[in-house]
Amino acid sequence: MSPNHQYRLSWATNVCCCVSCQTAGETVWPAIPRWRTDRPPPPCVQECPASVTFLGVGASVERITHSELSTRPMTRSRVLLDLEWEHNILKTRQRQVFAYLETDAGTWYSGGTMRILSHGHDLADLASGVDGGLSPEVQRVREQLRTFELGAFLLKNLGLNGYWTSYVVLHPDQGRKTGLGSDGAAMGELERWLLDRCPAFLATQERFRIFRSLTQPFMTSGTACASIPCGLMDDLLSGDDSGINGMRLTGVDLDAESLTLARANAARCKLQDAVTFEQRDAWHLDSASRWDLITSNGLNIYVEDDSKCVDLYKSFASALAAGGHLVTSFITPPETWQPHHAGDLERQRFLFGPVVPVKWQCTRSEMLTREQLAIAGFEVLCVQYDAQRIFPAVLARKL
Repeated sequence: MSPNHQYRLSWATNVCCCVSCQTAGETVWPAIPRWRTDRPPPPCVQECPASVTFLGVGASVERITHSELSTRPMTRSRVLLDLEWEHNILKTRQRQVFAYLETDAGTWYSGGTMRILSHGHDLADLASGVDGGLSPEVQRVREQLRTFELGAFLLKNLGLNGYWTSYVVLHPDQGRKTGLGSDGAAMGELERWLLDRCPAFLATQERFRIFRSLTQPFMTSGTACASIPCGLMDDLLSGDDSGINGMRLTGVDLDAESLTLARANAARCKLQDAVTFEQRDAWHLDSASRWDLITSNGLNIYVEDDSKCVDLYKSFASALAAGGHLVTSFITPPETWQPHHAGDLERQRFLFGPVVPVKWQCTRSEMLTREQLAIAGFEVLCVQYDAQRIFPAVLARKL
């Protein structure tokens, strides 16, 4: 590509066009493959290609010889496309690395991870910016986030721990009724929007309700149930346990703080005698045929490697008794979402992109999730979607 030129990339033709001299016809690299239909271009490019100016395009090829899943063709090479662009309206600069896998069956796009400015840095590194720093709008929203506890945690950690997940999923029965935030003060506009309108948070709240409806029939006398990772263990502790005797519950989590809070939660629910807690890795449960039911939410959405996701499901299968059940979930690709309001989705894209580049962006289709569970030894009994089709829940049985 010519030096000192700015380029726009056509997502349909993969041809770069120079913004300054309108020189067209230069491809990013020879025989660039098509985009996979289940992966979108960057959100700001999807609806308005003219809103973005590309500042740099680079490519590299790495030869690899492995199969990602047993049902996929052998991979022969991987191509990385490194794009940096500036949003002409918001004046934010972003960078995204896309990976293409060249296989015996053709070339397909395997997705990219959105980051501001560079890939894989923490928020302190991202704050330095390019050519003088962040846009005023990004800085303004970050300052708003620092004014309430949930926002400050998101900004610092780029995700939610057990405590804040509980805060979000229980909001419809608590903060939405009182109007009060975690500090007991009235919620500001941004916190109210996050908890009452943000598509991802609304889907998380509905997913929690679906989980409870799917798990309740299996919580019977004498059964052994586990929540992995348990967080505050609301998925099992908030169910109706009336008339149930001898049920054994286990909370498994790597986060010691979550386990401490979960113990206190069990005591509040008067179930402390029925619950045990273990600090361990979900991929290494060291348990065989131990539980009748496992609930698991919030791990696979942080795992980009499909084979590692299958390994997680295999760990669950090994820990379940014959005929045991798994209730889990996944986040679907953004182009399949049906948000209640398009404006809220655009605001979410900005908030969880340039402002807070959250880590929970590993999406999968229902077809791929079914395939992964089947490889791990499960039969999917049902997939139940939330109203926006963002965060469906899955009920599966160990074969």
